[in-house]
Amino acid sequence: MNGCRSTRNVPQDQYLLSSVKIVTQGKPDDINKGTIKRYVRQLPNRRILGLRIGLGIYNLARPTPRYKFGQWLHRIGDPPVIYDAALTEQSLENIRLFLNGKGFYNCTVQDTTYKIGARRIAVEYRVSFGTPTLIDTVRYAVQDTAAARFVRAKRHKSVLTPGARLDNTLLDAERTRVANLLRAEGFYNVSSDNIGFLADTLGQPHHAALTLRIPNPSQSSTPPSNILHRYRVDSLTIYPNYSPQQFNSADSSALRTTHYHGLRIVSLGKPSLRPRVINEQLALKPDSILRSSLVERSNSNLQRLAAVQYTAFDFQEKPDRDTNLTRPSPFHPIDGNVYLIQPKNQAYNVEVLLTTSGSIGMEGNVSYTHRNLFRGAEKLEISFTSKIEALRKRNTSSYRTILELGGQLTLELPGLLLPLPSRRFAQYTHPQTMISLAYNYQRRPDYTRTIASAGFSYSWKNNFGLSQALTPAEANVVHILNITENFAEHIRQTYLGYSYQSQIITVTSYSLGYAKTATTDRPHGVAFKFNVELSGNTLYGFNKWLSKPNENGQYEIAGLPFSQYVRTDINT
Repeated sequence: MNGCRSTRNVPQDQYLLSSVKIVTQGKPDDINKGTIKRYVRQLPNRRILGLRIGLGIYNLARPTPRYKFGQWLHRIGDPPVIYDAALTEQSLENIRLFLNGKGFYNCTVQDTTYKIGARRIAVEYRVSFGTPTLIDTVRYAVQDTAAARFVRAKRHKSVLTPGARLDNTLLDAERTRVANLLRAEGFYNVSSDNIGFLADTLGQPHHAALTLRIPNPSQSSTPPSNILHRYRVDSLTIYPNYSPQQFNSADSSALRTTHYHGLRIVSLGKPSLRPRVINEQLALKPDSILRSSLVERSNSNLQRLAAVQYTAFDFQEKPDRDTNLTRPSPFHPIDGNVYLIQPKNQAYNVEVLLTTSGSIGMEGNVSYTHRNLFRGAEKLEISFTSKIEALRKRNTSSYRTILELGGQLTLELPGLLLPLPSRRFAQYTHPQTMISLAYNYQRRPDYTRTIASAGFSYSWKNNFGLSQALTPAEANVVHILNITENFAEHIRQTYLGYSYQSQIITVTSYSLGYAKTATTDRPHGVAFKFNVELSGNTLYGFNKWLSKPNENGQYEIAGLPFSQYVRTDINT
């Protein structure tokens, strides 16, 4: 697939690009040759295990195949890369611009071509980095006194430091940092595009005095005059279950307005979500500063609700109401609108599975979901499962049947069903309460048993990767209706033995977890989880004084023994 056949489909008087090589001089450690190669517009055909397999497949056919097989080879193969001098010139310019952006304004980039045989050519790019331009000083020119004060107060967190290379990556990071800082202080219109830099290199070779400027004079379009307006929310209107078609076509008399703690809730008829639930999720309130962090937290809290599919925030600046005052307010009034797009409240699902290999059986699942049960984003899930299977006995033509029936109910409630946590706690930790009930009936040739469980638990987590869960009470009741002596003897000395004894298992548990995914700044993720579980200790304390153990030394409740243990584990 190489050698003379590699040029089979190369036109006359043209050359196959055989190789591209990058040769550098004065290269810093943070720039590798592979990065530079990405700016080369023309690269040779790919190699796999040292062979150009794709090109070889393409060359198995003639330049203009007449038959479908040859056309198919051309489709799946790689056509030869024909050397193009114009693309080489463009590659030189791309590399030069890349190095300029990395602070090497005195770099030189040249190319040399080498003919290999009669029909192939190699290209070598010689890159001399030269002396980099370094940052000498950094100053800020912000056309607003309040905004300038915030920027200067946080200048110690700047990524631009004297002596650092004048790298566009650092400049972009500084733009983002300053824009986020100002948006967090109420300057909601500021973006990275509104921030520019002026680099003065006169009189100091290879050094630049930087000036960060807001607004950016070199912005392609004229920046709006309200770039550095600082806003305070004048009013906040919520549109639950918003549909543009329905709201635009509805008569004004059909719209219902509800006022709750300063919020204005507009809906078609009765609000689909209770005003209290909406208010608890909103970190942004009327008369609060329009901080980006409050908008982001409100958006995150609302979208965590089962009854909300999508949210949209829209802000409209209002004319100042105090322009005639001697000392006007430093804030500009702004109206906010929050649109809640909600999914269908109810959903049904039915599944039927058939098994014909090895054994004959059928399994059915029916589930029902309600995402807004009491207009408070409560999520109810009910499911029923049934399974019947016929197992053929060994060396016989008769069958044994397996029957399994079960049902489960879970109710997820936003917030904790406790009076202690405040609304602020709910906004920062996204708490949930879960109530669950389950029942399962299993009839098999070796045993028949039922498993019933009930419990409720709390969970909460923050935006920094820390999650916690508390299960105050959970009860599992295992009742063995019958079991064969052979099966009981087989599992008696194994860890499965306790699973096939009638018993009650009460659980109180707590878990603490921390997880951070890997990023470009942190190449390795972090995960940690701690669990502790208690069972039967409180019941043992009561029964030790109120009752006597059975003949096996076990205490009982309602005729069933209960488990007692303490278990803990740590996973990293």
